[in-house]
Amino acid sequence: MSSASFFQVLRQAASEALLKDASVLKPAVDILKAQKTTSIFAGTQLQQPNLFMAIGWDSAEDHASFKSSSTYTDFLAALNPALAPSAAKPDTHLVRFEKDPLVTLKAPFTEFLWLGLKQGAKAEELAEAVHGVESVVNKAVEEGISVGGFGGKYVDSGDVLFFGGWTSPEVVSAYVHRPENWALVSKVGPLASVDLTFSKLTSYKE
Repeated sequence: MSSASFFQVLRQAASEALLKDASVLKPAVDILKAQKTTSIFAGTQLQQPNLFMAIGWDSAEDHASFKSSSTYTDFLAALNPALAPSAAKPDTHLVRFEKDPLVTLKAPFTEFLWLGLKQGAKAEELAEAVHGVESVVNKAVEEGISVGGFGGKYVDSGDVLFFGGWTSPEVVSAYVHRPENWALVSKVGPLASVDLTFSKLTSYKE
């Protein structure tokens, strides 16, 4: 099992070719497999035709070495057929998790909650609010509808990416809107822009 606390993430509009055949990703995935990656997950979002990738690394240094190498350029070129022609130039970002979120990526459905720190808000306040969200999601484990949730911080900003593992997207809204849960979850809104989506991921390396 991976012990990575760093995940390189990418979200881009997917090509028609990828939406029809996931094997379009194989050349890019093969390049990643040959690196010091600890895990590789990819899938399209349920609500939008976007590709999401989460790539595990043991350290920020291993990731930085890859991203500064010519192999990273090769990776982006290999990834290009999987991206829509209208997609912005692909780039990836590194997120650091205090606890390994691997279990959420292996769940039947994975929640991705992007939280962009609002101007004037403090990163410490957002971190505290995210801990509240984690506690709400982790209580859902006892009900058998979740495998847990973990917030990670982008290493180059105050933004946060939250991974949650669920049995289905349908159970999430009803659960988080229970009054006792919403009291904690709603604390995020004043501090960050919120972008929520779900995906059913495929594991390419563990």
